[in-house]
Amino acid sequence: MDTNNKPPERIQNHPLLRGILLTGFSLLLIKLALSGEISNFIAPRMNPFIYFTIIVLMGLCIVNIFRGTSNKPAHVHCHCDGDHSYPDTYRKSLFLYSLFFIPIVTGLLFSANVLDSSVVSKRQIQFGASSSQSAAAKTVNQTKTNAVSTKDAEEYLKDPKGYMKKMEQRVQQKSQAASANQTEPLSNSELNQEKKKLLAARKITVNDQNYLKVMLILQENLPDFIGKEIVINGFVYRDQNYASDEIALSRFIITCCAADATVYGYYVKGDLSHVDKDSWIIASGKIGKTEKDGQTFPIVKMASYKKISVPSNVYIYDNGTIQNMQKQN
Repeated sequence: MDTNNKPPERIQNHPLLRGILLTGFSLLLIKLALSGEISNFIAPRMNPFIYFTIIVLMGLCIVNIFRGTSNKPAHVHCHCDGDHSYPDTYRKSLFLYSLFFIPIVTGLLFSANVLDSSVVSKRQIQFGASSSQSAAAKTVNQTKTNAVSTKDAEEYLKDPKGYMKKMEQRVQQKSQAASANQTEPLSNSELNQEKKKLLAARKITVNDQNYLKVMLILQENLPDFIGKEIVINGFVYRDQNYASDEIALSRFIITCCAADATVYGYYVKGDLSHVDKDSWIIASGKIGKTEKDGQTFPIVKMASYKKISVPSNVYIYDNGTIQNMQKQN
Protein backbone atom coordinates (compact mmCIF):
# COMPACT_ATOMS: atom_id res chain seq x y z
CA MET A 1 0.00 0.00 0.00
CA ASP A 2 1.31 3.42 -0.94
CA THR A 3 1.28 5.47 2.25
CA ASN A 4 1.67 8.70 0.27
CA ASN A 5 -2.03 8.38 -0.76
CA LYS A 6 -3.23 8.49 2.86
CA PRO A 7 -4.77 11.68 4.20
CA PRO A 8 -2.16 13.96 5.74
CA GLU A 9 -4.13 14.10 9.02
CA ARG A 10 -3.66 10.35 9.60
CA ILE A 11 0.05 10.42 8.81
CA GLN A 12 0.56 13.34 11.20
CA ASN A 13 -0.68 11.24 14.11
CA HIS A 14 2.57 9.27 14.14
CA PRO A 15 4.98 12.22 14.65
CA LEU A 16 2.61 13.53 17.33
CA LEU A 17 2.57 10.17 19.14
CA ARG A 18 6.33 9.92 18.92
CA GLY A 19 6.65 13.42 20.30
CA ILE A 20 4.43 12.43 23.24
CA LEU A 21 6.53 9.30 23.81
CA LEU A 22 9.73 11.33 23.85
CA THR A 23 8.09 13.75 26.29
CA GLY A 24 7.19 10.79 28.49
CA PHE A 25 10.75 9.47 28.51
CA SER A 26 12.02 12.97 29.31
CA LEU A 27 9.59 13.32 32.22
CA LEU A 28 10.57 9.89 33.51
CA LEU A 29 14.24 10.84 33.56
CA ILE A 30 13.42 14.20 35.16
CA LYS A 31 11.36 12.43 37.85
CA LEU A 32 14.22 10.02 38.60
CA ALA A 33 16.74 12.87 38.71
CA LEU A 34 14.66 15.14 40.97
CA SER A 35 13.61 12.36 43.35
CA GLY A 36 17.13 10.97 43.60
CA GLU A 37 15.95 7.54 42.44
CA ILE A 38 18.36 7.80 39.52
CA SER A 39 21.05 6.74 42.00
CA ASN A 40 19.38 3.31 42.10
CA PHE A 41 20.40 2.78 38.49
CA ILE A 42 23.65 4.66 37.83
CA ALA A 43 26.63 6.05 39.72
CA PRO A 44 26.57 9.83 40.39
CA ARG A 45 29.48 10.40 38.00
CA MET A 46 27.15 9.33 35.17
CA ASN A 47 24.55 12.03 35.97
CA PRO A 48 25.88 14.53 33.40
CA PHE A 49 25.06 12.03 30.66
CA ILE A 50 21.49 11.80 31.96
CA TYR A 51 21.12 15.58 31.94
CA PHE A 52 22.43 15.69 28.38
CA THR A 53 19.99 12.93 27.37
CA ILE A 54 17.06 14.87 28.85
CA ILE A 55 17.99 17.94 26.80
CA VAL A 56 18.29 15.90 23.58
CA LEU A 57 14.98 14.09 24.18
CA MET A 58 13.17 17.36 24.87
CA GLY A 59 14.54 18.81 21.66
CA LEU A 60 13.41 15.78 19.66
CA CYS A 61 9.96 15.81 21.25
CA ILE A 62 9.48 19.47 20.30
CA VAL A 63 10.46 18.69 16.70
CA ASN A 64 8.07 15.74 16.48
CA ILE A 65 5.15 17.56 18.10
CA PHE A 66 5.72 20.48 15.73
CA ARG A 67 5.67 18.06 12.78
CA GLY A 68 2.52 16.38 14.13
CA THR A 69 0.60 19.65 14.47
CA SER A 70 1.89 21.15 11.23
CA ASN A 71 -0.28 21.30 8.10
CA LYS A 72 2.64 20.21 5.98
CA PRO A 73 2.46 16.56 4.88
CA ALA A 74 4.97 14.30 6.61
CA HIS A 75 7.59 12.54 4.52
CA VAL A 76 7.23 8.87 5.25
CA HIS A 77 10.01 7.64 2.97
CA CYS A 78 13.63 8.77 2.91
CA HIS A 79 14.33 7.21 -0.54
CA CYS A 80 16.80 4.69 0.86
CA ASP A 81 16.79 0.92 0.50
CA GLY A 82 15.16 0.35 3.92
CA ASP A 83 11.45 0.43 4.69
CA HIS A 84 10.70 3.33 7.06
CA SER A 85 6.96 3.57 6.52
CA TYR A 86 4.54 4.02 9.41
CA PRO A 87 2.36 1.09 10.57
CA ASP A 88 -0.52 0.79 8.11
CA THR A 89 -3.20 -0.38 10.58
CA TYR A 90 -4.43 0.84 13.94
CA ARG A 91 -3.74 -2.59 15.49
CA LYS A 92 -0.09 -2.47 14.45
CA SER A 93 0.19 1.10 15.67
CA LEU A 94 -1.38 0.21 19.02
CA PHE A 95 1.01 -2.70 19.50
CA LEU A 96 4.09 -0.67 18.48
CA TYR A 97 3.43 2.35 20.67
CA SER A 98 2.26 0.25 23.63
CA LEU A 99 5.78 -1.19 23.83
CA PHE A 100 6.96 2.33 24.72
CA PHE A 101 3.96 3.68 26.65
CA ILE A 102 3.83 0.80 29.16
CA PRO A 103 7.39 1.25 30.57
CA ILE A 104 6.87 5.02 30.72
CA VAL A 105 3.63 4.70 32.70
CA THR A 106 5.01 2.05 35.06
CA GLY A 107 8.17 4.10 35.59
CA LEU A 108 6.17 7.23 36.45
CA LEU A 109 3.64 5.49 38.72
CA PHE A 110 5.77 2.99 40.61
CA SER A 111 8.89 3.49 42.70
CA ALA A 112 12.20 1.91 41.76
CA ASN A 113 13.04 -1.51 43.16
CA VAL A 114 16.51 -2.10 44.61
CA LEU A 115 18.72 -5.17 44.60
CA ASP A 116 18.57 -7.50 47.59
CA SER A 117 20.08 -10.76 48.87
CA SER A 118 18.31 -12.81 46.19
CA VAL A 119 20.90 -11.43 43.78
CA VAL A 120 23.89 -12.23 46.01
CA SER A 121 23.86 -15.99 45.36
CA LYS A 122 24.05 -15.33 41.63
CA ARG A 123 26.88 -12.78 41.75
CA GLN A 124 29.36 -14.34 44.24
CA ILE A 125 29.83 -12.19 47.32
CA GLN A 126 33.32 -10.74 47.84
CA PHE A 127 35.00 -10.43 51.24
CA GLY A 128 37.99 -8.29 50.29
CA ALA A 129 40.87 -8.50 47.86
CA SER A 130 40.38 -12.26 47.56
CA SER A 131 37.34 -13.78 45.93
CA SER A 132 34.98 -15.89 47.98
CA GLN A 133 34.56 -18.40 45.19
CA SER A 134 34.74 -21.96 46.33
CA ALA A 135 37.45 -24.34 45.24
CA ALA A 136 34.95 -26.06 42.95
CA ALA A 137 34.12 -22.76 41.25
CA LYS A 138 37.82 -22.02 40.79
CA THR A 139 38.28 -25.46 39.25
CA VAL A 140 35.49 -24.75 36.77
CA ASN A 141 37.04 -21.40 35.87
CA GLN A 142 40.44 -23.02 35.41
CA THR A 143 38.88 -25.67 33.14
CA LYS A 144 37.27 -22.95 31.05
CA THR A 145 40.60 -21.11 30.83
CA ASN A 146 42.39 -24.26 29.68
CA ALA A 147 39.72 -24.86 27.04
CA VAL A 148 40.10 -21.31 25.73
CA SER A 149 43.90 -21.66 25.69
CA THR A 150 43.67 -24.85 23.60
CA LYS A 151 41.32 -23.16 21.15
CA ASP A 152 43.64 -20.14 20.90
CA ALA A 153 46.63 -22.41 20.20
CA GLU A 154 44.80 -24.16 17.37
CA GLU A 155 43.75 -20.82 15.89
CA TYR A 156 47.32 -19.52 16.07
CA LEU A 157 48.70 -22.57 14.25
CA LYS A 158 46.20 -22.11 11.44
CA ASP A 159 46.81 -18.39 10.89
CA PRO A 160 49.60 -16.82 13.04
CA LYS A 161 49.33 -13.31 11.55
CA GLY A 162 45.55 -13.22 11.69
CA TYR A 163 45.58 -14.46 15.29
CA MET A 164 48.09 -11.81 16.44
CA LYS A 165 46.06 -9.09 14.76
CA LYS A 166 42.90 -10.29 16.49
CA MET A 167 44.70 -10.36 19.84
CA GLU A 168 45.88 -6.77 19.41
CA GLN A 169 42.31 -5.65 18.68
CA ARG A 170 41.03 -7.57 21.70
CA VAL A 171 43.57 -5.99 24.04
CA GLN A 172 42.79 -2.51 22.69
CA GLN A 173 39.04 -3.02 23.18
CA LYS A 174 39.51 -4.22 26.77
CA SER A 175 41.76 -1.27 27.53
CA GLN A 176 39.23 1.21 26.17
CA ALA A 177 36.38 -0.42 28.11
CA ALA A 178 38.35 -0.34 31.35
CA SER A 179 39.27 3.33 30.98
CA ALA A 180 35.67 4.26 30.18
CA ASN A 181 33.97 2.36 33.01
CA GLN A 182 36.35 2.58 35.96
CA THR A 183 37.62 5.36 38.14
CA GLU A 184 41.29 5.90 38.89
CA PRO A 185 42.74 3.49 41.50
CA LEU A 186 43.83 4.83 44.87
CA SER A 187 47.51 5.61 45.30
CA ASN A 188 49.69 3.86 47.89
CA SER A 189 50.07 7.12 49.78
CA GLU A 190 46.28 7.47 50.07
CA LEU A 191 45.94 3.92 51.37
CA ASN A 192 48.82 4.39 53.84
CA GLN A 193 47.27 7.60 55.12
CA GLU A 194 43.92 5.88 55.59
CA LYS A 195 45.63 2.96 57.36
CA LYS A 196 47.30 5.34 59.84
CA LYS A 197 43.94 6.96 60.60
CA LEU A 198 42.32 3.59 61.25
CA LEU A 199 45.17 2.42 63.52
CA ALA A 200 45.04 5.67 65.49
CA ALA A 201 41.26 5.59 65.92
CA ARG A 202 39.83 4.08 69.11
CA LYS A 203 36.98 2.61 67.08
CA ILE A 204 36.68 2.01 63.32
CA THR A 205 33.37 3.30 61.97
CA VAL A 206 32.63 1.94 58.50
CA ASN A 207 30.43 4.18 56.35
CA ASP A 208 29.57 4.57 52.67
CA GLN A 209 32.66 6.68 52.01
CA ASN A 210 35.26 4.32 53.48
CA TYR A 211 33.52 0.93 53.13
CA LEU A 212 35.83 -0.50 50.47
CA LYS A 213 38.94 1.26 51.80
CA VAL A 214 38.53 -0.33 55.22
CA MET A 215 37.90 -3.72 53.66
CA LEU A 216 41.06 -3.49 51.54
CA ILE A 217 43.23 -2.25 54.43
CA LEU A 218 41.96 -4.97 56.77
CA GLN A 219 42.61 -7.62 54.16
CA GLU A 220 46.20 -6.47 53.60
CA ASN A 221 47.06 -5.71 57.25
CA LEU A 222 44.79 -8.00 59.24
CA PRO A 223 47.29 -8.84 62.06
CA ASP A 224 47.61 -5.12 62.87
CA PHE A 225 43.86 -4.80 63.48
CA ILE A 226 43.05 -7.96 65.42
CA GLY A 227 41.05 -7.02 68.54
CA LYS A 228 40.23 -3.50 67.35
CA GLU A 229 36.63 -2.35 67.77
CA ILE A 230 34.58 -1.82 64.60
CA VAL A 231 31.06 -0.60 63.76
CA ILE A 232 29.49 -1.46 60.42
CA ASN A 233 26.06 -1.51 58.79
CA GLY A 234 24.53 -3.40 55.88
CA PHE A 235 21.88 -5.93 54.93
CA VAL A 236 21.94 -9.48 56.24
CA TYR A 237 22.83 -12.29 53.87
CA ARG A 238 23.03 -15.97 54.76
CA ASP A 239 24.43 -18.72 52.62
CA GLN A 240 23.32 -22.30 53.14
CA ASN A 241 26.89 -23.16 54.16
CA TYR A 242 27.02 -20.54 56.93
CA ALA A 243 26.74 -21.54 60.58
CA SER A 244 23.64 -20.37 62.45
CA ASP A 245 25.66 -17.64 64.19
CA GLU A 246 27.27 -16.33 60.98
CA ILE A 247 26.08 -13.77 58.45
CA ALA A 248 27.58 -11.62 55.74
CA LEU A 249 26.82 -7.96 56.41
CA SER A 250 26.74 -6.85 52.80
CA ARG A 251 26.46 -3.90 50.43
CA PHE A 252 26.10 -3.54 46.69
CA ILE A 253 28.95 -1.61 45.06
CA ILE A 254 28.33 0.21 41.78
CA THR A 255 31.07 1.38 39.45
CA CYS A 256 28.95 2.57 36.51
CA CYS A 257 25.37 1.30 36.77
CA ALA A 258 23.25 -1.28 38.59
CA ALA A 259 24.00 -3.86 35.89
CA ASP A 260 27.64 -4.06 37.06
CA ALA A 261 26.77 -4.08 40.78
CA THR A 262 29.11 -6.27 42.84
CA VAL A 263 28.32 -7.60 46.30
CA TYR A 264 30.90 -6.99 49.04
CA GLY A 265 30.48 -7.99 52.66
CA TYR A 266 32.04 -8.50 56.09
CA TYR A 267 31.74 -11.76 57.98
CA VAL A 268 29.92 -11.22 61.28
CA LYS A 269 29.73 -13.85 64.03
CA GLY A 270 27.39 -13.64 67.01
CA ASP A 271 23.88 -14.28 68.26
CA LEU A 272 22.17 -13.66 64.94
CA SER A 273 20.00 -16.74 64.37
CA HIS A 274 16.79 -14.72 64.85
CA VAL A 275 17.80 -11.90 62.48
CA ASP A 276 15.90 -12.12 59.19
CA LYS A 277 17.64 -12.17 55.83
CA ASP A 278 17.61 -8.77 54.07
CA SER A 279 17.22 -6.97 57.41
CA TRP A 280 19.39 -3.89 57.83
CA ILE A 281 21.44 -3.74 61.03
CA ILE A 282 24.34 -1.88 62.61
CA ALA A 283 26.75 -4.35 64.21
CA SER A 284 29.44 -3.52 66.77
CA GLY A 285 32.23 -5.85 67.76
CA LYS A 286 35.92 -6.64 67.55
CA ILE A 287 37.95 -7.65 64.52
CA GLY A 288 39.16 -11.23 64.31
CA LYS A 289 40.12 -13.57 61.53
CA THR A 290 38.55 -16.62 59.93
CA GLU A 291 39.27 -19.00 57.07
CA LYS A 292 36.94 -19.89 54.22
CA ASP A 293 37.94 -22.15 51.33
CA GLY A 294 41.58 -21.95 52.36
CA GLN A 295 41.64 -18.13 52.45
CA THR A 296 41.92 -15.83 55.46
CA PHE A 297 39.37 -13.05 55.94
CA PRO A 298 38.59 -10.52 58.68
CA ILE A 299 35.54 -11.31 60.79
CA VAL A 300 33.57 -9.10 63.16
CA LYS A 301 33.01 -10.84 66.51
CA MET A 302 29.77 -9.09 67.30
CA ALA A 303 29.09 -7.70 70.76
CA SER A 304 25.80 -5.97 69.93
CA TYR A 305 23.62 -4.95 67.03
CA LYS A 306 20.66 -2.70 66.29
CA LYS A 307 18.07 -2.99 63.54
CA ILE A 308 17.80 0.05 61.30
CA SER A 309 15.48 1.11 58.49
CA VAL A 310 16.53 0.70 54.88
CA PRO A 311 18.64 3.76 53.93
CA SER A 312 17.41 6.08 51.20
CA ASN A 313 20.36 4.98 49.06
CA VAL A 314 21.34 1.33 49.52
CA TYR A 315 24.28 1.41 47.11
CA ILE A 316 27.91 2.40 47.55
CA TYR A 317 29.76 3.92 44.60
CA ASP A 318 33.31 2.85 43.85
CA ASN A 319 35.99 5.53 44.22
CA GLY A 320 38.76 3.46 42.63
CA THR A 321 39.23 0.95 45.46
CA ILE A 322 37.98 -2.01 43.43
CA GLN A 323 40.93 -1.65 41.07
CA ASN A 324 43.27 -1.83 44.07
CA MET A 325 41.50 -5.00 45.17
CA GLN A 326 41.82 -6.56 41.74
CA LYS A 327 45.57 -5.97 41.85
CA GLN A 328 45.74 -8.20 44.92
CA ASN A 329 44.17 -11.19 43.13
